[in-house]
Amino acid sequence: MSDNRQLVGEDDLDPPTLRSELPDDFQQVLDHRLHVDDEYPGQFWPPDQDPDEDPYYVARNWPGEELIEHAAAFPEESWPKDADLLFRLIAERYRGYAQYVFGDQVGQSFPELENAARFHLEAFRDAGLLEVESSNAAHVAFSRARQWIKWEPFPHRFCPLCDRIIDPNRHFGTTIVQQSYPPRWCFACSGVSHRTPTQRQAIQALQYFVEAAGFIPYSYSEVFRIPPGVQGHEADRVAAGRMAMPFPAMVNSIGLGPWNNYLEAAGLLSGHIATLRGVQSRALDGHWTLSLLERSIDDFMTRHGIEHVHEPHWPRHPSYNPNGRLRADWELPDGTLIEAAGMLASKEYADKISRKRLMATELGIDLVVITPRDLNRLETVFLKWLSPEAN
Repeated sequence: MSDNRQLVGEDDLDPPTLRSELPDDFQQVLDHRLHVDDEYPGQFWPPDQDPDEDPYYVARNWPGEELIEHAAAFPEESWPKDADLLFRLIAERYRGYAQYVFGDQVGQSFPELENAARFHLEAFRDAGLLEVESSNAAHVAFSRARQWIKWEPFPHRFCPLCDRIIDPNRHFGTTIVQQSYPPRWCFACSGVSHRTPTQRQAIQALQYFVEAAGFIPYSYSEVFRIPPGVQGHEADRVAAGRMAMPFPAMVNSIGLGPWNNYLEAAGLLSGHIATLRGVQSRALDGHWTLSLLERSIDDFMTRHGIEHVHEPHWPRHPSYNPNGRLRADWELPDGTLIEAAGMLASKEYADKISRKRLMATELGIDLVVITPRDLNRLETVFLKWLSPEAN
C-alpha cells in the first residue's frame, strides 16, 4: 500500500492519513479483520429512482411506495417544522442514509413523535421498518423531505485504510449510525480486528485512539463513534485506532480487564490524563482547540453559521469562581455557555464539570455540556440555534 493514493468522493480534497501516521503494527491489524468478499445490498434510494427498475437501489429495509405515501399523510399540525429542519441538516451530510441517522436522533429532540408516527403507520407494522429506534418517525420524515432534498450517491472511492475500491452507497444504514460518520471506509475497516494483541500492543492502541479521537472511551461502545467535525485524514486515525484496540473479551483474555483496569494500565485514569487530552489543532475559524472533541464542536458551529466566542470567562461566583479566572469553551450570542466534556472518566475533571453545572444554575446561565456521546447528534444539540427563528 502506498502513501500517495488516488481518491474520489466525499472528503477527498483532504488526503488520507499516511502509513507512517497509523499504528506501527497496523498491517497485522488489517490481516485479522473480518473479511467481506462482496458488498452488502445498498441502502441508498433517491426519490427519482424506481426501485423496481434497478435492484441496485433496493434497500434491505425498503418500505414500499404504499407505506411512504401513507407516511406523507401524517397530520401536518402534529409534525414540528424543526423536525424537517433536522432531517434536512442530516441529509446534507449523510444523503441516502439520512433516514437511519434521523431515526437514531429524533427521539432526543422530539420524544413524542415516534408514538404518534407509530399510531399513524399502525397498518404497516409488518412492513419491515428501519432498524433504528424511531423508525416510524424516520419514515414520515423521509416521505416529507424526499420531494425537496436533492439526493446524490456517494462516488466510488478507495478505502483510505486498506486501498480496497468500495461503493459507499452499499453500507448497512445501522453501520453508519453506529460510527456516526458518512461512509468513508470499506466494511472490514468500518469494524474491528480479531487480532489478539499483546498487552503492550493493546495499551499502545488505546493511547493512540485517545490521542486521535480527543476523548477517553469509558466503555467499549464509545470507540465506534467518529468525531463528525474532524477532517477525513483525522477520522482515518480514529478508525485505525478503533480497529487496533481489543474488544472486551480480548481485554480480559490478555490480563488487562475489566475495562477500567485497561484504562488505568494505559495511564488514562491517573495524572497522565492532561498529557493525553487529545490532538491540538486550529479550527476552521482560526480558534486553537485542545482536542478533536473541541475541534468537532467548533467546526460544526462555524459550518452552520452559529456565532460563538471561544474561551469566554465565566462570571464571578463567591464559591465556584471567586477570582473570575474560570473559562468556558464557548459562549453564544444569547449568553448560553458551551462546555466540551471529553474526560468524564476522570473524577477530578467530572467534579469540575459538576461545579460548573451548579454555578450555571445559581447564576441563571443556560449551560450545554457536550460529551463524546453527543458527537453523532450535534444537529440535535444545536437545533435551537439552527432554526430559522434563531437567525
